[in-house]
Amino acid sequence: MRLSAIKPAAAQYLTDRPPSGAEISISPFPLQRFLQGTLKALAPGQVSGVIRLERGEALVRLMERKEFDWEQYAAVRESEHQMLLTRRLNSIWNDWLADLKKQARIIDNR
Repeated sequence: MRLSAIKPAAAQYLTDRPPSGAEISISPFPLQRFLQGTLKALAPGQVSGVIRLERGEALVRLMERKEFDWEQYAAVRESEHQMLLTRRLNSIWNDWLADLKKQARIIDNR
C-alpha cells in the first residue's frame, strides 16, 4: 500500500474526540521539531500526513488551537514540580528498600 493511500484509509479510524486520557496539550516548550512544525501547519480539524516516529507511524488531527496560558502554568508549576520530585524520590526509596530486603539475611531464633 502506498503512503498516499494510507491517509484516507486510516482517517476512518479518527474520531471527533480523542480516547479518554489521550488528549495532548502542546506547550511552547521543547518538542520534536518535525512534530512542532506539523502541528503549526495544520488548521483545526485538519488531519496530517503520515508522521514517521521511532516506534512506527502516526496521523494527527488538530482538534483546536489555544494560546498558552502562562498564568495557569505559573499557578501549577511548583505543585507539579513537587509532585514529580516526590514520585521520583519514592521510586528511588522503594528500589533501595527492595534491594536491601533481597540482601538481608534474617535468622529466626525463636
